[in-house]
Amino acid sequence: AYGYEPVPTSSRNLIEDENERLEDELTEKIHTLKSLSIDIGTEVKYQDKILRGMVTCFSTYIYTCMSNDIWQRMEIHIYCTGIIAGRGFRKDRWFSIVFNK
Repeated sequence: AYGYEPVPTSSRNLIEDENERLEDELTEKIHTLKSLSIDIGTEVKYQDKILRGMVTCFSTYIYTCMSNDIWQRMEIHIYCTGIIAGRGFRKDRWFSIVFNK
């Protein structure tokens, strides 16, 4: 009464075709995700290089443009938390210049 009946060949082919289609879609999505993660890594490295360049240029500008006369009258502090000190860049920390007479 409850005997085993194999799945018809046409149904089996439909299931295999559907599995192959889904596998191809998944492979494409994985490729896209991998490519996107590589692009993000490249962009992060580029932005890090720009930020480090900004710190270097900004610091150089301050030190080279101040004459000895002005330098003796002002003390300049540059706070670059996260940019120079380490890799953990924090958006809420930027340059802060304090002039003390």
